[in-house]
Amino acid sequence: AHAKMFNDLADKLAPLGMFIGYHAHKHDFELIEGQSAWDTFFHNTKKEVICQLDTSNCRDGGQDPVDVLHRYPGRIRSIHIKPNGGGPEAVIGEDKINWPGVFEFCETQGNTDWYVVEHETSKQPLDTVARTSLLQIQNTQAVRTLGGISTLCPALSAAASLGSRIGGGWMARRTLAA
Repeated sequence: AHAKMFNDLADKLAPLGMFIGYHAHKHDFELIEGQSAWDTFFHNTKKEVICQLDTSNCRDGGQDPVDVLHRYPGRIRSIHIKPNGGGPEAVIGEDKINWPGVFEFCETQGNTDWYVVEHETSKQPLDTVARTSLLQIQNTQAVRTLGGISTLCPALSAAASLGSRIGGGWMARRTLAA
């Protein structure tokens, strides 16, 4: 029923240049009879329905964000990039997520326009998000091995000059870097 509703809304929004999607939560990745609710939902929706993966929620639900991304090429128009597995104050590159895999997928197969950087576990989330600067991401060994962030992920390079900050994070729109 929900998939049909999202499909119908996608059809109604398309002529207006708008999209509909679903944001990932931890429970979406827990297996029920061998399949996650995330996969059940997106296997029953049109490719126009956006899969908004949240990297940390995906890991918390027991799945690898890169594996999940590869099941949905072209459908990750926006992604929440959030560290996981490095402690409450860890930022991107100080955690357990395969960031080169995430960024490579988003830049080559994901059709990704928006990167939302957020942090929810810190006692001072805005301070932690501020540490998640372009320079900090650029200097992670994982990103350096892929040729650097300006080569790998132009949207994050654009964010440094645009300074787009919202709520507990900042975001970058890929199309602004072109």
